[in-house]
Amino acid sequence: MKIASSLSSQDGVTGRILRIIAVLALTYFAWILFDLFTHPFSPGSNPVLNPYMFKWLSGINGTFTIVTALFILRRLPGNTIGYILLIFGVGVAGWSGRTQYGFPQNPAIFTTIFTIYFFLLALPALTALLLHFPTGSIFPSRFMYWGWGLVFAQSLTGILSNLGIPAYQNGLIQNPIYIPALFPISLGLNTFAVTIPPLAGVVSLVLRYRAGGQRERTQIKWLAWLGAVAIFLATTAAILFPIGPSGQNVSTANQLVNIGVYMYWQAFPAVAIGIALLRYRLWDIDLVIRRTLQYSVLTVLLGLVYIGGVTLLQSVFTATAGQQSPLAVVLSTLAIAVLFTPLRRGLQTVIDRRFYRHKYDAEAVVGTFTDAARNQMAVATLGESLVRTARDTFEPNSISLWLAPQEKKP
Repeated sequence: MKIASSLSSQDGVTGRILRIIAVLALTYFAWILFDLFTHPFSPGSNPVLNPYMFKWLSGINGTFTIVTALFILRRLPGNTIGYILLIFGVGVAGWSGRTQYGFPQNPAIFTTIFTIYFFLLALPALTALLLHFPTGSIFPSRFMYWGWGLVFAQSLTGILSNLGIPAYQNGLIQNPIYIPALFPISLGLNTFAVTIPPLAGVVSLVLRYRAGGQRERTQIKWLAWLGAVAIFLATTAAILFPIGPSGQNVSTANQLVNIGVYMYWQAFPAVAIGIALLRYRLWDIDLVIRRTLQYSVLTVLLGLVYIGGVTLLQSVFTATAGQQSPLAVVLSTLAIAVLFTPLRRGLQTVIDRRFYRHKYDAEAVVGTFTDAARNQMAVATLGESLVRTARDTFEPNSISLWLAPQEKKP
């Protein structure tokens, strides 16, 4: 009883602190919106990418995240996820802040304000989301003090690391609160702030998934799936559409792709958490994950077949006829059309066997029963087969079969 009352008291204190921070964050957000609409054509806070597009899309993403948080607070008032997501959403909207204010000292001041908010509140809020999702409390509960201590350490190291940075945005804006003594350790502090606490949050999610029920597992799957898509998009953009630190001489396609990846990273926490907490039964997440794995691998295999077929056939045509031929492209396209259906079925079978064994076994049992039922006419034998199939498929605690009695004709 003492432990339970202590935890309840701690949750109450945490809730009050989060409410105060959320009110201050909304005040900052109101100023961001006012500045955004009064200066719509001033460049945003990212000079590497398109500053105007990045500015407005960040404002839209931040507003969407805050609205999602308000819906969560309305539907689940006792869940701290709503307050934490709101604090994170204001940090997303902060990327729409201006860097040109008409006076040399103003860009540094306002950029510093946003940097302090981002490392003091927004980035730690992301770690807190991982630690509290989806129930609103840290898991395991005995690590509650350690979890909040880790969030506080992330805030502290993030602020100290920025005090050791002499200038922002590739040296374009001087840091007015720069402390030279912190410069040698600023990189190490920043590395800790952006890596260790989020990784601890991911470990907490894994432990919660292993110990949680079906509802919690479904909610965590939503966050994990959209997070995996974010990592895949970021990796693909870094390899195929690179942008250097200065951002000079970058093609329009590279800029647009990287802006899209940035926007997805900003929005996916709100999308995943909103679906998981508000409408987690809207779609079958297992089916979504299965289809993603299936068609991703299928796309890669067909792409390899197409490229390999074109390369091989062009080599053959060059060696025999002395020139390349468009017939290589036609034959490779036909090969893809022929291979699509068998490859898709084979991949589906392999993925179900490897990752969804229970569902695959259930489908196999049902398929066997269907084949047997076509050739079975005896009602008693068919009933026994039906009961056995249902028991093997659903594993119920008890099962019985009731057959309606036949009406006798007079």
